[in-house]
Amino acid sequence: MTHMLSLLPKSRFEESGVEIPGGLAFLADYRPDAIAEASAGIEGLFMPPSHPRLDADLLARLGSVRIIQTAGAGFDSVDHAAAAKIGLIVCNSPAQNAITVAEHVIGAVICLQRELAYADEAIKSGAYAQARERILGRGACELFGATVGIVGLGGIGRALAPRLAAFGATVVASDVFWPEAFAQEHGIRRVDLDELFAVSDIVTLHCPLMDATRGLVGVERLASMKPGAILVNAARGGIVDETALADALERGIIRGAAIDNFESEIPSPGNPLLRLSPEARRRVLFSPHLAGVTRAAFARLIRQAIGNLENSLRGLPPQFSVNGLSSIRPSA
Repeated sequence: MTHMLSLLPKSRFEESGVEIPGGLAFLADYRPDAIAEASAGIEGLFMPPSHPRLDADLLARLGSVRIIQTAGAGFDSVDHAAAAKIGLIVCNSPAQNAITVAEHVIGAVICLQRELAYADEAIKSGAYAQARERILGRGACELFGATVGIVGLGGIGRALAPRLAAFGATVVASDVFWPEAFAQEHGIRRVDLDELFAVSDIVTLHCPLMDATRGLVGVERLASMKPGAILVNAARGGIVDETALADALERGIIRGAAIDNFESEIPSPGNPLLRLSPEARRRVLFSPHLAGVTRAAFARLIRQAIGNLENSLRGLPPQFSVNGLSSIRPSA
């Protein structure tokens, strides 16, 4: 009997080598009416972390759904506050791709510090000498001795911090839920956001997207960064004001940026970050929301998420609630 519906494609299970559990159906049509219709009689809904969006109106139409589970630490695909108002618990799947994202961040930073993407493109186009002259003129940077500011010491931030320290970087961080024991163990200094942006050679974002963090990095914060600083966003696109970042890159306010998430999951051709001048484009590194995606990481995410979904529907306490509820709602 089908009692769970996945909006995460079936191919993700197959690619990750995860067995598809009995009672799980799949839906590839993300239109609200299609989701509402397919969810009739469904008790558990399995969601991608960032899209499609389940807003308050659509949530109200999911009368039989008792629990929503996202595949990953992100949960901005669901209006979790609206879900809480109707007694619908929303759970995420934290920490399973934390190391994956941490590795991506370090790779992206080194790529920007050494201008590797630019050098590769230039050499392939026959501009070896020009690339070497440019990089020598600008001066490549190192992680060793750099100050790295981590915004958010959740699972990903905590995976990243000791790896940065292993390169010889100094780590400062900001988080409203401060993990004191972890910070002391790894020599992480707590700072407020203003100081973090001002003192860091690299700022890397690992906080959720919510009202308090939307537009967190705008004109003023970018202007407060060091001229040679690098910004990394492997969190959510809406945290960064893309117009302000494009302007900062054009004006050379910061050295560069690595962007794994855009405000729209698929950026439009008019996105200011896609319309940079050739000079500014050499100082950015884009990736298509894959910082936390490897086959191994996806397998861990899916197994944890599906396990929580199945256990909750069997009557066990759900784990990793993100909207303040501690139990699934009664059957309709």
